[in-house]
Amino acid sequence: MVYFEKLYMSDTPANSLTFAPDEFERLYDSLERFLTPQSLDEVYSILIEEAKRLSGAAFGSLFIYQKSSLIKVLTTLPKNMAIIPRKRGNLFRSFTRGIPLLLTHEQLKKSHPEIHPKLRLSLSIPLTYAKQSIGLIGLIWDKDEKLTKHEIHKLQYFGAIASLILRKAQLHQEALDALQTRDLFLSLASHELRTPLTTLHGYLHMIQKKVQKKHLPPPQWVDTALNETERLKSLVNELLGLNQVKTGKLLYNREQIPFRIIVEKAIANFQVIHPKRNITYKNDLQQKSDTIIGDPDKLLEVIQNILENAEKFSPKHTPIKLTLRYQYPYLILTIKDYGEGIQKDELPHLFNEFYKANDYKKGMGLGLYIAKRVLHRHSGDIKISSTVGKGTTVRIYLPRMIDAKRD
Repeated sequence: MVYFEKLYMSDTPANSLTFAPDEFERLYDSLERFLTPQSLDEVYSILIEEAKRLSGAAFGSLFIYQKSSLIKVLTTLPKNMAIIPRKRGNLFRSFTRGIPLLLTHEQLKKSHPEIHPKLRLSLSIPLTYAKQSIGLIGLIWDKDEKLTKHEIHKLQYFGAIASLILRKAQLHQEALDALQTRDLFLSLASHELRTPLTTLHGYLHMIQKKVQKKHLPPPQWVDTALNETERLKSLVNELLGLNQVKTGKLLYNREQIPFRIIVEKAIANFQVIHPKRNITYKNDLQQKSDTIIGDPDKLLEVIQNILENAEKFSPKHTPIKLTLRYQYPYLILTIKDYGEGIQKDELPHLFNEFYKANDYKKGMGLGLYIAKRVLHRHSGDIKISSTVGKGTTVRIYLPRMIDAKRD
């Protein structure tokens, strides 16, 4: 077992880093591969490939420090030769000290009695950034080798540069993830706000017509408009919360409420916006309890979004049919349209964010993604079946309160 001293490019004597022309050229060729933009997975792969090429090792593994552990993100070792780093093992000690470690087959066997006979020599190269270890490259030879101190320094030098490249790729990926979270959150916010705004606009438009004719609008119109205004205000306050902005998550305000009330409100709101659309509703609960524990606004948003999809993608003269029934342990709301339908190969992707089936240009492809998230948070689910040319059926599953308690 041989540990080597730490190598910092800023304070290492120049003569210890002197390379022969061919060595420098090989090192330069390796680093040149990182000059073109690479994804994090591509950087992982190139790190291993180039480390193997420079060292002549048969196998290579890359470990990244995450959640107090060394996580193997890539390896070229066959499964039957896998080595798992342990917190008290040699690899982890090399990582925490930031010092390369060379182990012979006999030394490897002491730590790992199950070690494969082909694994003859092992070298660990810590990856450091700002003098902190961030990962480790493990190289393994399948034949006996004698590595000189100069060769170890050459690989350390590669590791030092590779560490900067790795950290740059990690920061770039973190920035992309943050932008994606931000964009998704903004899309979620706009999607949530659009439904109450549309409903509110519909009621105010009808109230305006009544007022222009010097007639009083029905009190329920005013009540609904006011309720939608309150819902809009609540959504704005929720969406502007700092924690939600950081995480992209929305709060759930749960209460006990009969599910049929939410369904009937969604139908009423839909009919205000689309008064000429033929929509039928059948309640097959037969006096069974339909009380749920959930966020009424979130569930209302789900149903209204599915109704809007049915409106968009089916001919205006065809009906939209809703049925509410119970099959233990779920209340099941079925929404069926007689539109153009969805291709079979599209169905598995419908719940992916920003996904739009077929050539649909309307919307952002978020409605079903949101619906599934909301229903999963209610211990429910959503399923879609469709036949091209005949229509689409969406089923919403929600557990009743009494069944949720029993489970």
